[in-house]
Amino acid sequence: MVSPSNNLLKLTRNLFDDEAKRAEFLDALQNPREYPQALIWTRARPESHSYALEERLDWQPEFVDRISPGQRPGADDLHSSGFYYCLDTSSVFSASAMLALPSSPGRVLDMCSSPGGKGIFAWRAFHP
Repeated sequence: MVSPSNNLLKLTRNLFDDEAKRAEFLDALQNPREYPQALIWTRARPESHSYALEERLDWQPEFVDRISPGQRPGADDLHSSGFYYCLDTSSVFSASAMLALPSSPGRVLDMCSSPGGKGIFAWRAFHP
């Protein structure tokens, strides 16, 4: 493991008074946690697929699955056939706020649409 730079150590001292919090912050930066990736099903979900799924969360839409870390869904034939779109779970979480809109909002404008996962989420959620 690489030792943190003096600038990073100075930053942690400015951010956290508690030494344990500093150490936790540094550990999170140096050893990032791998989070489940999400799949937005753009077509009917097949009866069977090869992914180990994470437990559903209360806020998770029915057309989204979270898959266990370490899997490579982008290399699957279902992906290349357009059955699902891969994106970070954090993007699904932020896009889920759209579900509070009326069932047919008329228009949705994504001001940061690159590569477009939240736009695909909106398309799937509202079926325009």
